[in-house]
This record gives sequence, structure tokens and C-alpha cells, in this order.
Amino acid sequence: MSDSSEVNHGLTGRPKLGGRGSPRNLRSTNKCLLITTRRRRVVFLLVWLATTLYAYEGLLFIRHCMNLKPAPEFLLEDYGYYADAYNRWCMGENPYADQRIGTAFLYPPQALFLVALLEWCPSPETRFALFVTVSLVLVAAMLLMLSQHTGVSVSSVPWVVPIAFGFGPLLFSTYMGQINIIVAFFICVVIVQRKDHPFIAGVVLSAAIVIKLTPVFLLFLFADRWWKRSMSGVLVGIVCSSLATGFVYGWTVWPRYFEILNVLTEAFPLGSGKYTMVNVFYLGFTSLGWDFSSVAPMVQRAYVVIMVLLFSLATRLNCRSKTGDPLVAVLVFGMTILPNIVWYHHFVLFLPVIILLALRSPLTPGRAWRIVVLLAIVQCLPLLVPMNYGALVLQGTVLLIIGMSVGEMWFRDPSSRASQTTTSARSSCE
Repeated sequence: MSDSSEVNHGLTGRPKLGGRGSPRNLRSTNKCLLITTRRRRVVFLLVWLATTLYAYEGLLFIRHCMNLKPAPEFLLEDYGYYADAYNRWCMGENPYADQRIGTAFLYPPQALFLVALLEWCPSPETRFALFVTVSLVLVAAMLLMLSQHTGVSVSSVPWVVPIAFGFGPLLFSTYMGQINIIVAFFICVVIVQRKDHPFIAGVVLSAAIVIKLTPVFLLFLFADRWWKRSMSGVLVGIVCSSLATGFVYGWTVWPRYFEILNVLTEAFPLGSGKYTMVNVFYLGFTSLGWDFSSVAPMVQRAYVVIMVLLFSLATRLNCRSKTGDPLVAVLVFGMTILPNIVWYHHFVLFLPVIILLALRSPLTPGRAWRIVVLLAIVQCLPLLVPMNYGALVLQGTVLLIIGMSVGEMWFRDPSSRASQTTTSARSSCE
């Protein structure tokens, strides 16, 4: 018997039953592969079923909105308030003359440039078509940018497409003529460019700030070694846009804006359909028969202080753990639910972070459940949750996700990154 036969068959000349190529091991390996394949198919089908129901729920919500506010009477209703402010300026009046929460123009004066561009449309139908086109293009651009940023192709996570385009706040914002999708796009650019092109990221963040004030909290993202270039971009953008606004719309527009801003900070819309933390306490106080009117400002100020401290803690932890994604989630989710006035269409600001985490989900499956819970809550909130409990459910869910993100940074061991360079390079937000 040759040496090779002894190696292959042993001393007895019989095949070893426990060898790597034995029939028993081949059968067990094939069985494991079959089970794994079946599990993947089941998960794939469940994901697509959930995504289909999610998109269908978004369409049901739009149909519900159209029944409550039928077109063309209420089509682009919120944009009509922007146009009224712009037309008041065209007639030499105060664009901020209307100070009623819900119909007032509450954006900084730089936002009038966007309204002026939209006023070039010859008809409401053309303007609505433009809103739809811009929304679709910006969402597609976010998908492309975040796919390149994460290194994960959209084709490998195909359900992110209906998640993005079927997002309820996006559909509602487009129908009502809101401009928050533009702010969401600017946030996406900041997330992608803050390390490679910090000055450009700073300029883009300044554009988001002068349209909607709450992105100012994203300045925490610039707490890194590139902060000088980032902050230079922010300052240049704010100064240039402010000077341009003064030259075009007059310098008197600024004191008028600060007047309406003071009214805005003292307003606390209460009752159903308001998703603020103040409204959560209001519902609790009224259920106990207590007066809440004098407590509302104190509750809001305390909430702002607590959230800013949480942002600072998350930023400090991120400097140590270099996780990236959790900090972005904490800041974007927190800044959206923080103001004293929160409407449903404001949640479109969640979209870039939702796309980012969805693309990361194959690499970081532990975070995937947060996306699922948040999407389910936001998508079904107007239809399935009683309006009086909407604020409690939304605020509680987002705060839970923020707490989990901070906890992820807190418990991450920095020393473990040295032996996991490949994994961290893929899973961290550069």
C-alpha cells in the first residue's frame, strides 16, 4: 500500500468517516447551506412584505389627507402662506405681518429667495409638478450620495428605495408645498461632505440654518480636527446670505423677523396633532385636572437644556469612539423633536438618517430594529395612533432611539478598534 493510500484511507484501507471530504460531512454542510438559503429567502420575503405594507400605508395617509383637504382647494396649502408673505413684500408691506401660528411665515428672510423662484411658475399645477419633481430628484440624490458614502450599493439593499420614496412625511410635505425636503437634502450633504470637504459642508449647513433654524444643532458634528474650516464655511454662508437678503428685501426685514421669532418662541400649540414634549406634559396635566399654561415655558426650556447636554455628551463620546452614525442619529432626531412647535411634515428631516442606517443595516444588523420601529411609528402615526397620544408615542420612541445610540457610544471599547480596523472602517461614519 502506497503512502498516499495510507494517508487517504488510513491503516485499514477504509475511508475515514470524519474526514473533511467524507459523505457525512458533505451532507451536513449541504444541509446547513440549504437552511441558510431558506432563511435568507424568508427574511427577504418578509422584508419586501413589510416594505410593501409601509409604502401602502404612506399612500393611504395621502389619500386620507386628500379627503380632509381635497385638491385643488388645499393643494400646496402651506406654500400659499409663503406666497402671501412674498406678495406682501412685493406690495411694500411687512412679510411677517401675519403672526398666527399655522398661517404665519416663520422662516428666516433668506427663505424668501426660494419663494421668489417658485413664484415664477405660471400656474398652481405647474408649481405642484415642480414640487413633485424636486422632491423625487432630491431623494434620488440622497440615495446616490449616501450609497457612495457608505460603500453599499442600493442594489444590495433594494428595500431602501420604497422606504425613501414612500416615507409618509415626504409625501405629505410635497402635497402641502413644504420646503423641508430641501433642508433634509442639505443635511445629507453635510453628513457626506463634513470630513472630505469641511468648508463646503459648513456653507451647506449655513443654507440649512437660514432656511430652518433647528439645523444649528448640527454644529456639534464639526467638533473634530476640521472644525476651523467647517465653521469658516458656516460663517461665510450666513454672512453672505444675510447681506444679500438685506440688499434685496431691505434691512427692515430683519427686525420684523426677530419680532415674529419672539412670538414663535413663546407659542405652545397644544392638543391633538402636536408632537412636542410640551404637549406630552399638557396631556398629562389636563388628565389630572391641573393647570398647565404657566408651566409650559419652563418645561420647554428644561427640555432644551437637557437635549443640549445630551448632544454634548454624544459629541464627547463620539470623539472617543469614532462611531459616527449614532452621533448623526442623535443630533438629527433630537433637533427635529426639540422645538416648541412640531408638525408631522417636520419628520421629513429624518429621511437622510433613515437612508443612512438602512444602507448600513447589512453591516450593522443591531441597529436595524431601530429603523424598523421608527419607520413603523412615523408611518402609522396619523392613522393608527389616536391623535391625543401621538406626541407621547413619537417623543418616547425617538428618545428611546437616541438613548440607545448614546449607549452604543458609551459602551464601545476604544481599545477594540485596533484589532477591527477593517470592520470599523466599513461600519463607522467617516
